[in-house]
Amino acid sequence: MPPSVTIVPARDHPAVEAETGAVSGPAGVRRAVLFYALLAIGYVVTGRLGLLLAVPPGYATAIFPPAGIAAAGMLIAGPATLPWIFLGSLVLNSWIGYIAGGAPVSVAILAALLIAAASTVQAALNGWALKRAIGYPAALDNGAQLSRFLLLPPLCCLTSATLSVSGLWGLGVVSPADVVSS
Repeated sequence: MPPSVTIVPARDHPAVEAETGAVSGPAGVRRAVLFYALLAIGYVVTGRLGLLLAVPPGYATAIFPPAGIAAAGMLIAGPATLPWIFLGSLVLNSWIGYIAGGAPVSVAILAALLIAAASTVQAALNGWALKRAIGYPAALDNGAQLSRFLLLPPLCCLTSATLSVSGLWGLGVVSPADVVSS
């Protein structure tokens, strides 16, 4: 007869909590909210720094750290990060829209919402693809895992660029002549 297995919740065993990082109660909620808030703040701060490298006339940039931060957040913490990624992107793009001026407020808000949605879709796709292709945690200690890790994120990053530029063109923020260079 096989031995029986008893599943005991982690909250009854502090040693298991320490191993898994699981924390229940108010401390766990505070830690989660702090993590998600830092994710959104990190998105905004690194996004602003990344956009300093933008190529005129728009604000397309070849190096955009928030895309990696969002992908890592999604890979590590899952779909619960997506609203915070959306919030970070919305704040960043509202800030950039305010600085740029030129467009009516309603168009600027729609543009920020559109880019935030596209960035969130990209983070979801990137996190899902990485989790499926290499898993988490990933040792990245063989060529196949490393190749997938290096090739998938740049391909997934085309998602936000494609959706955002198409939407901005539809809103009239990006002219047809600038679509290719943006």
